[in-house]
Parts: sequence; C-alpha cells; structure tokens
Amino acid sequence: MPAAFMQKDKLGVSGGVEYGMLSTTGDVRVAAQYAGKGSHPTVFEISCGAIDRGADLGFLSQYPGEREM
Repeated sequence: MPAAFMQKDKLGVSGGVEYGMLSTTGDVRVAAQYAGKGSHPTVFEISCGAIDRGADLGFLSQYPGEREM
C-alpha cells in the first residue's frame, strides 16, 4: 500500500475507498438513493434462491431501515 494510505488527514482519518459492493438491500428505493444521480448511476438486481438468498442483518445494522442483507 502507498504510504499516503496510512497518513492521517486533518480530521485524523486514514484509509482508502472500497470499489466493490459493501452491502445489499431488499429495498430498491434505498439502492437508488445510494446509486446517486451522477452520470452513470447503477443498481444491480441479484436474484437468489431459497438457500442462497442471504440473511436479514437489520438487527446488526447502524441503519436498520435500509433492510441490509
């Protein structure tokens, strides 16, 4: 990693940006909100079966209304 990754900014924060998917939601309105209104907003719809559908993480979420999975 570059040294700049470890250097704290004026707010005392260091780190980087994750370019992959960080969470999913069962609510298309929440997904659209995070996609934004830029030049290429993108929302993926993932179809899953009964076994591979994931789990409701609302009880662990800082934002339970977002219906994270």
